[in-house]
Amino acid sequence: MPKEINKKDVIPSDENTKLLETVEKHIWLLDSGASRHLCCHREWFAELETRRDLVYLGDDTTVNVEGQGKVYIKRLVNGQWLNGVINDVLFVPSLKKNLFSVGVCMKNGYTINFTNNTVQISDRDNNVRAEGMQQENNLIRLFFKVEPAIQINYMSTESLKLWHQRLGHTNCTSLKKMVRNNAVTGINLKKNEPDFFCENCPFGKQTRFSFKTSKKNVEVPVGSVVHADLCGPMETTSSGGAKFFLLLKDEGSGFRTVYFLKHKDDTFEYIKEYANLLKNHFESDMRCLRVDNGREFINSNVSNFLKSRGIKLLPSAPYTPEQNGRAEREMRTIVESARTMLLSCNLPKRFWAEAVNTAVYLLNRTLSSRSNDTTPYELWAQKKPNLSHLRTFGCDAYAHIPSGLRKKWDPKSQKLIFVG
Repeated sequence: MPKEINKKDVIPSDENTKLLETVEKHIWLLDSGASRHLCCHREWFAELETRRDLVYLGDDTTVNVEGQGKVYIKRLVNGQWLNGVINDVLFVPSLKKNLFSVGVCMKNGYTINFTNNTVQISDRDNNVRAEGMQQENNLIRLFFKVEPAIQINYMSTESLKLWHQRLGHTNCTSLKKMVRNNAVTGINLKKNEPDFFCENCPFGKQTRFSFKTSKKNVEVPVGSVVHADLCGPMETTSSGGAKFFLLLKDEGSGFRTVYFLKHKDDTFEYIKEYANLLKNHFESDMRCLRVDNGREFINSNVSNFLKSRGIKLLPSAPYTPEQNGRAEREMRTIVESARTMLLSCNLPKRFWAEAVNTAVYLLNRTLSSRSNDTTPYELWAQKKPNLSHLRTFGCDAYAHIPSGLRKKWDPKSQKLIFVG
């Protein structure tokens, strides 16, 4: 229910008539059949918490709820515009009108008085908090209009489970630590929320016991030591035609870079591309490249290139992946995260490259075991990552796309289909 703020604007006495002639999409209708306040305009919400639910209409059809939040308004009371806010409004984009619930008002102790063709909503102290008028179609319209100057402050206060999914099913303890230590921006978790059990994580992250640690971590300059590993060939070709992916991890920052390859022989070209990236980013060559004993790394092309740049190649012993343990563990973490994301949204395996790319992007923006308050992205780019733009992998991303152009994955036909 709107809360009064001191600021007031005096208006002409004929404002009631002018309001009834304004654009219909800005109308708030007083509805005795609505159990909640409903709004169909995403841009009107000053704060919006993601929520998935259904609302039943009078004809027994259902519409999807996409969120819940507050809308700041101007309300006409006794000829003056007063600032206010409507709390706990459900965002229902498929509605054609915005509905103000009579039931919610009564539950909160407000009185609604109907006189001739007008209506007044009063609080427990008999102070008029809102007014409205009956239109020609007998619907009652409230004298509300959204305050544009306050529409710009968007917040995202979502559940721990939702951010767990958005961050590629990352560890909940690490996620809470990131928020608590201000390692990232754009995340606003609910307070005192308990942990939960994710059904997809055990299926996507099953593994054997890890190797024993043989030595302590040694601090190295960012961009000087790089670990590389190649994964593939994959059982299914990606949607972009790739069969392999090459992972390069900077030891100093923990920042990961991934390339998708159609052929194993493309490894050399991407190593050159990455070496040039480091040269441009840090204005110095890497000093050492640690790899396994695969022939994609141990060949004359790679060896001659690294020698020309003064980079030392350190391969592991044959049949001893433990010596390249850092890259091996990264591969496991990325593959597990990608597999879990595909399982959770029921996407086919040919989208593995998109899932791997997302996993690498997210891991670069989450805390590692080597740092409690700094993400790899911050060490690499010298700024904190902002995660407010993240959405769950595989979720519908066409809320503002015209209905005739929307596509959605259909598990039955295994195709992207147009939806209304």
